Amino acid sequence: MKIIELAFNLALILVGGVFCISSVTLGLGKANEPGPGLIPLGTGIALVLFSLGATAESYLEKEPEGEIFSQNKRWRLVLGVLASVFAYTFALPILGFLLATFLLLAWLFKASGVKNWRGAFLASLVTTGSAYLIFAYLLQGNFPKGIVGF
Repeated sequence: MKIIELAFNLALILVGGVFCISSVTLGLGKANEPGPGLIPLGTGIALVLFSLGATAESYLEKEPEGEIFSQNKRWRLVLGVLASVFAYTFALPILGFLLATFLLLAWLFKASGVKNWRGAFLASLVTTGSAYLIFAYLLQGNFPKGIVGF
């Protein structure tokens, strides 16, 4: 295992932990009235779990001879995902839940290996629509509407 990769994964675990702690202070709400900390809590938990998985994978896989961290392209993907989640927090109140979440998920699906943009957009549409139906209609939660009004 490379020490730089371990340090990076530990930093991501720390960031995920901060997300989790901060989200609890925001308030998680109730089942029928989700609070503002629910989505950051899920994001923090996912970041911690994925970082733990990446650490375990890095520990178990054999290192190819001569590969150095700067030549490994995975770190660019991780930084891109972190940057997109960070940008999402700023875009959410401006664009609203539906548009901001659709764009974020489309990017994440494409970055995760979906072969074409059409598949990424379709997966994003289904996921965003399902989340909106569950939280807005079934649980009657409130989402930011943004400048477009939905």
